[in-house]
Amino acid sequence: MDGLAGLTANGITLAVVPYLRAAGIEKGSCHLFRHAMATQMLENGADLRWIQAMLGHRSVESTQIYTQVSIKALQAVHGSTHPAEQRENNKPEVADEK
Repeated sequence: MDGLAGLTANGITLAVVPYLRAAGIEKGSCHLFRHAMATQMLENGADLRWIQAMLGHRSVESTQIYTQVSIKALQAVHGSTHPAEQRENNKPEVADEK
């Protein structure tokens, strides 16, 4: 693979698949890398339109599949923004009465 000529979806797949197979990963291709990159960028605050442009999607609907964020990310947002969580985290400590 030399220069931009190898930076096609098929060119990268042809370069990566032998390494995946050698590592014992039978299913997978460059699509997994694209999906992981886009999901991580979105979870870290990248705008969906930037991700759309990077992936070369004509329609934002194609990019919206990456909006399925991880449970861990959802729990973190919930814990830091939900009013009930805010009250729970800001409760004054009560001394034990004996």
